[in-house]
Amino acid sequence: METPRIIDWAALFQATPEQLKKQIEETAVELKAMEMEAEASRKRSRDERPKPNLLDGPVPSKEQREAAQRAAERIEKTRVEIFQLWSAGLENEMRQEAAILQNPQIDKDFASFKDFCKRWSFDSLPAPPEAITAFLGQSKRQDVARLYRAIRTVHNAYYQHPCDEVLVRAVVREARQSRTSKKPTPQNGKGH
Repeated sequence: METPRIIDWAALFQATPEQLKKQIEETAVELKAMEMEAEASRKRSRDERPKPNLLDGPVPSKEQREAAQRAAERIEKTRVEIFQLWSAGLENEMRQEAAILQNPQIDKDFASFKDFCKRWSFDSLPAPPEAITAFLGQSKRQDVARLYRAIRTVHNAYYQHPCDEVLVRAVVREARQSRTSKKPTPQNGKGH
């Protein structure tokens, strides 16, 4: 890939409108060529990746596969049971936690971030710090905090810590609400 040319800012300030127009057109052509090269490079790297070969490693026996399947089913059944047990009675708290993630502005902002990432050949989920930095750096100053929150919210929804799951947060919310709604009763006429 060709190195982009350095802009001579002093010359630009002295340039005529026709020279500026020519400079802008040349820069647009260069950017388009760089985008095409990046796309071609990405396509080549995808095509050159070795395809996984199932015969490259030890093949589990039928009994091992069945045992792994049974273990996975037990784990999933336990997860469903825990969810059903704890979610009963927490419907309101779960709705409140889920509502935090349902925001059309977040969807709109993340869509613009995805478009930016696609244009510059970055992954949007999970996005590398360079993609986020470049996206926020080219945004209007007053939009940066909102765009940052949108990117962070979507990433947290897909790659969140187990303590950030809706059910866990609903249990914590319910505990906080019940703690603040109960006032300690004085014993022997004295407070604690």
